[in-house]
Order: sequence, then C-alpha cells, then structure tokens
Amino acid sequence: MTKTAVPASAIASAPVKAARDIGLDITRIFAFLCVVSVHFLIGSQFYDNRLTGEKMYVMTLMRSFFMVCVPLFLLLTGYLTCGRNVELTPRGYLKYTAKLRHVLLTYLFASLFVQLYCKVMTDVTMTFGTAVKNVLGFSQYGWYVEMYIGLFLLTPFLSLLLKNLDRRALTVFIAVLSVLTVAPSVFNVFNFFSSGNFISGGADKIIPQWWEKLYPVTYWFIGAYMRKYVEIKKLNTFRFFLLAVIFTVMFGVFGILKSRGGAFRGGTHCDWGSLQCTVLSVTVFLFVNSINFKTRGKRSAGFLKLVSELTFGAYIVSYAVDTAFYGSLHEMVAEIADRFSYYPAAVIIIASLSLFVSLIIYFAVKFIEWAADRITSMLRRKAAVKT
Repeated sequence: MTKTAVPASAIASAPVKAARDIGLDITRIFAFLCVVSVHFLIGSQFYDNRLTGEKMYVMTLMRSFFMVCVPLFLLLTGYLTCGRNVELTPRGYLKYTAKLRHVLLTYLFASLFVQLYCKVMTDVTMTFGTAVKNVLGFSQYGWYVEMYIGLFLLTPFLSLLLKNLDRRALTVFIAVLSVLTVAPSVFNVFNFFSSGNFISGGADKIIPQWWEKLYPVTYWFIGAYMRKYVEIKKLNTFRFFLLAVIFTVMFGVFGILKSRGGAFRGGTHCDWGSLQCTVLSVTVFLFVNSINFKTRGKRSAGFLKLVSELTFGAYIVSYAVDTAFYGSLHEMVAEIADRFSYYPAAVIIIASLSLFVSLIIYFAVKFIEWAADRITSMLRRKAAVKT
C-alpha cells in the first residue's frame, strides 16, 4: 500500500500580482485531484487484489500517472519560494517563521474536524488525549504537513544556496541530488543475485540508498531551476502532453511486470522520489504551465486562486470524506475490480465535499488571523503611547 498523498504546496500560494499566472493555480488544483485519485486506489482496495484483468491494468496506469501529486506540490514550492529573501538573523528568521501561522491553524482545524468525525460517525474510540496525539503526531493524512514544516524552515537557506550557484553549478548540484534520491529507484529494484525473475523476483541493493528521502529538496531545486532558466510558455505543449502519455504507459507496464503473479508491488521504483515520479511530474508541470490560459476576468482568476488555496485544508479533511465514501462503496460493490467504475463519482464527491469543508475552515482561520492582528496592533499602540 502506498503512503497517502497530500497537497501541501497548496500551502505555498502564488504571490499576488497584477498579472497572476493562473497556470500555477491550475497546477495546484490538478495536483489535489491527483491526490483524491491516489486515495481512490487505496480506498477501493486496489492494493489488496491480484493484479490481473483489464480494469486492474488500467488502475495500474492510473497509479503511475496520479503519483505526480506530491511531486507537483513540491515543484510548485520550489518554483514559488526560490526567490524568497529572508533576513538571516534571529529576529528576521523568527519573523519569517510567523508565516507558518496560516498553515498550522488550517491543519489544526482540519485535523480536529477529522477527529470529531471519527468520534461521532465511526466506532473508533476517540478521547481528548488520542485526538491531541493524532494532531501532534500528524496522523491520518498529516504526514506531508510534518515534512513541509521542515522544508519551509530550510527554504531561506536553500534560497541562499541557490543565489550563489550559477546555471552550470546548479545543474551539477541537481545531478548530485538526483544520484542520491533518484538513482536507487533505477538500480536497486531488480533481482540480480537470487534465483527467480529479474524484474518481479525481488530487489537487490547495489548502490547507496540512505539519502533517498531527501527527495523534497531535489524537487525544490528542480522547481527553482525551472523558475530561473526555463521559459515555460515558449515550450511545445503537445510535445509534453505526448511525453506524459508515453511515460505513463511505460511506467505502468513496468509496474505490471514488477507485480506479475500477485498484488501490486510498490517500493523504491515507484515511490515519490523515484525516477518514474520525477520524470513524469516534471513533464506534467511543464505541460500544464506551457499552456497560455485565458480567463474571462478577475472573477475567474479569483475563483481559481481561492480553490487552489483551499486544497491544503481539503486534503486533510478528505480523510473523513474518504472514510464515509469508501465504507459505503465496500458494502455496495464486493468485487474490487468492479469498484473502478465508481472512480469519477469518487473524485467529484470527495473533492467537492472536502473543498466545501475547507472553505468553512478557511474563513474561520482568516477571522482568527484578522482578530489576532487587530489585538497585536492595539497592544503595540498602547505600548508606544506609554513610552
């Protein structure tokens, strides 16, 4: 079973400008829909069924494609935050970390909503202590938030490093990161020494793999590289669409061969930092953002901006919606392969309900931030008067 995905560059909103690039908002929304799609495979119990038959093969191709969700958010984070200037003094850095307030408040409310749902609507025993433990432990779909906090804290230093690297040096650095994080998914996934099938017979480690979980930094720098050196709008959109299709089929077929004779076999070869995810995610990012999107005015752009900002909270609360939807699906449809037909309904219902709940949380967080800013401003004025 794969680790759940999360939209957290939904966390890293594009800077507000007069000419807003809505392609970035569309990328974020698309990544969120990919998250819901990846969770469909988990919720429909795809990973528990023997990989045989057309529907299971199609679902394997779907998995290969939709796994771009987390990498897309990380590429967006690098793309949007690579130029961030932070005063690297204790005071300046603390001021920078205050920007986590919106993220943490959103996560808190969304996570509490999930805990409340589990207590009221399921047979899970939930106490105040277990609820606090789940929130602080980043349980359910909170794993990416835990990782993102660390990436956020590192971003000023990553940006500083970026500024001191020219294009050639940055290329070498990304190559080194790729060797550390991506190469194991190429070389450590085949059966070299034991008897059995070369592809599906197992996996032998032949190169170091310790650093593979550094993949968020690799994606961050790839996103930053595209921001600095790639004129994305001048790229051939159809070419990247065609590449995305080819890569999806190629990686999906490899997944089928890797899992031959049993259930889908996950692992290093198809995880978030793998060559599959890296190549396909960069291709999809370039495809989407090479399109010159046209909007009918500020309202359309504003709507897309709002939806993209809601995706982070929607991701967290989608755990509750997933629990309700897939619980009913299991009762209605016994055969796992037959649940494939419910994929469109699952995406529409789960995404819509999750975004709706996230909208309520969004306004609650905005109100708290507004109130906190007003109180802080009043205290500062009173302090200034006294001095």
